Amino acid sequence: MEPGRIVSLVPSLTEALFAFGVGSRVVGRTRYCTQPPRLVGRVAKVGGTKKVDVERVLDLGPDLVVAVREENTREDIEGLEEAGVPVFVGAPETVEDALGMLRELAERVGAPANAAEAVIGPIERVYGRLRQGPAKPTGPAGLAEGAGGRGGYSSRSGRGRTWVWARTPTYTMSSKRAAARTSAGALRAIRW
Repeated sequence: MEPGRIVSLVPSLTEALFAFGVGSRVVGRTRYCTQPPRLVGRVAKVGGTKKVDVERVLDLGPDLVVAVREENTREDIEGLEEAGVPVFVGAPETVEDALGMLRELAERVGAPANAAEAVIGPIERVYGRLRQGPAKPTGPAGLAEGAGGRGGYSSRSGRGRTWVWARTPTYTMSSKRAAARTSAGALRAIRW
């Protein structure tokens, strides 16, 4: 049975609940749960992440409390469990753990599959690309070409180092000197 009254004690998971499309079932949050501002502002506050007002949580009559081991205290979680409230406790230590926790939470709260995928899918895709690692350039020209090559050049400093600058639609790679002169995109220094 999916929960109808959820209290979230974790800011990031409060935001995830709203993104999953189940925000209307969130009846309690911490004062640090501020996203999405227009929607979460209507939800009752139950203290902070480390100092939860357990009695206030119980007064809200939740059928699920969402917590994370790293952020919430053991005493608060045990107090809620002893009172008979089901508690979802995440304990992510890696990106894979965090993605698994989000999937488990989405399933636990009965989030629509398309809403859960819209939140988790892009994270998984970006993380998958990051895990593959950067392309291995064969030198400055290869790097500039591999990066999109628009407006790129390379130059060799007197100490045998080559600094590369290349701009693509989404980011700029730059030496420190060039980085100080440009504000387009994120900056990354590459040095050989």
